[in-house]
Amino acid sequence: MPVLAGWLLLVAGLGVAAIGVEGKVQPSLLLVPGTESSHWEQVRKGSFNESLIVLLAGPAREIDRQGPRLAAALEARPGTRAISPWTASAEQLRRLRPSPTQAAIDIDLKLPPGGNINTVVEPLDRFVKSHVQPPLHEYLAGIPSLGSEVNKSSIDALHKGEMIAVPILILVVLLIFRSPIAAGIPLLIAGGTVVMGFGLISLILSFTNLDAVVLSAASMLGLALGVDYSLLIVTRFRSCLAEGYAPRQAASIAANTAGRTANFAGFVLLAITVVAFLLSPGSILLSMAIGMSVVTVLSMLGAILLAPAMTSLLGHRVNRWQIGGPPAEDGGLIARIVARVSGRAALATGLLAVVLGLLASPVLGLETTPPDPRVLPKGSEGLAAFDALRAAHFGPEIDVALAAPNGTLLDPGRLREIAGLEQAIARLPLVKAVTGPGLIADATADLRRAPEQIGRSRRDLAAAQDELSTRSRQLDRARREARVQADDVARGLRSAEGLLANGKSLLSAAGSHAGDVTRLRTGLSAAQAGARELASGTRTLSSQAQLLAGALGEIQKRVQALVPAIVQGQSALSDAE
Repeated sequence: MPVLAGWLLLVAGLGVAAIGVEGKVQPSLLLVPGTESSHWEQVRKGSFNESLIVLLAGPAREIDRQGPRLAAALEARPGTRAISPWTASAEQLRRLRPSPTQAAIDIDLKLPPGGNINTVVEPLDRFVKSHVQPPLHEYLAGIPSLGSEVNKSSIDALHKGEMIAVPILILVVLLIFRSPIAAGIPLLIAGGTVVMGFGLISLILSFTNLDAVVLSAASMLGLALGVDYSLLIVTRFRSCLAEGYAPRQAASIAANTAGRTANFAGFVLLAITVVAFLLSPGSILLSMAIGMSVVTVLSMLGAILLAPAMTSLLGHRVNRWQIGGPPAEDGGLIARIVARVSGRAALATGLLAVVLGLLASPVLGLETTPPDPRVLPKGSEGLAAFDALRAAHFGPEIDVALAAPNGTLLDPGRLREIAGLEQAIARLPLVKAVTGPGLIADATADLRRAPEQIGRSRRDLAAAQDELSTRSRQLDRARREARVQADDVARGLRSAEGLLANGKSLLSAAGSHAGDVTRLRTGLSAAQAGARELASGTRTLSSQAQLLAGALGEIQKRVQALVPAIVQGQSALSDAE
């Protein structure tokens, strides 16, 4: 009883620890120590974060309306940086808008302390969906998103596998023992092994990162070994009962015989997992080895401690509710097959080796590939995002690390070299877009040109001031000439008025003084000359007035033309400051 009570408490405690273990595992990462990709992973830590991409698809008007707002929201979101077609006027960013109905936003996602991809991708996905409204569609893709989706699919497949395996396992054990009591012992040990295994893995995940494959290995192997090892104990126990041994004595014999067999098998498996643990080139095999080791140890403990305790406690009740008749005395069909094979061991071994070799031969032509989104189940968001990216002609993302031996990569000379490298990469076949430090060179081009613009604006401003001074002097001279002409016109008018008055008086005296006709003619000629002088003065005044208006108009045009240059120079000066 103490052993059984302690086991139940351990299962309950580790079961509580196992809650949420699925969210702690990280997606499978194909990083082999010593390779260039592994070195890049070490270099990028602390400087680079996880890279994702959001693809927007829909009407061009909606993309122009919602796209900039989503990009601004992502940029303002803590732990997230975004580069979009609306970020700057750099040439390389225009490639993020492959068509009017498609636009991509490149996201740099920071992992919080103690978090992993699974804990940050889902909140980001919800954030993006909350900022995009129909008829626009959003697709979140990238290696982290794909890894999270593969994790989710793997865990869903694990649960489905357990739902299929458990009923089959129950049926097989019932067919072997033909007693639900006897069958329940290995099934309970197997279930407890899986629960405790998940709890221990959850505790291990508090200190290190493991791939999702650790859960698959622990679940499948835990069920298999938990049943297998304890099945040997229960079978031997029932045989001893049939031979007349007391329950306690039968349990002791089963532990010392079948228990040793189970322990030997367990230690062999542990040795294999330890070798895989020490020599595994990547995190996938390492995680699998840890999962296998945990459940192997638990299965061994269940077989040598719990199974004898449970069988001793149950005694003869282990055969209660027997299904069918008692087993044949000769052991049945399996015993007869074993006896016949044992008589011709060499022949049986050879035939079995040939059969196994033929069954294993297809492995020689097996071609493996890295994880691919196309392995995801139909209808998954990851597969839909992958198909949408392919339709937009976006391919996988490849990172290139650049390091400056001294100084900084943001030096103008290095930025120009990096921009040239990016342009060369962009010209490679199948390369859709390149974003990197060269973007800084493009985005700061106006700032680098600011001194030149300021100098040109100052020169234009000085030229405008000189032109304005020249036009002001011309205006003053025109005003003086206009005043002189106005005085001449006034004198001409007074002279004409006097001559006209003389003409009138002469005309009135013509009736009485016929001899004054000659004087009348002379007066009229003088009046006509005065009128011509008046007309000439008027034309001169009009000409000077037109000259004055033209000068004022020219000055206004020159000033208006200088306004944009002055404003641009002030803006460039402000940006430079």
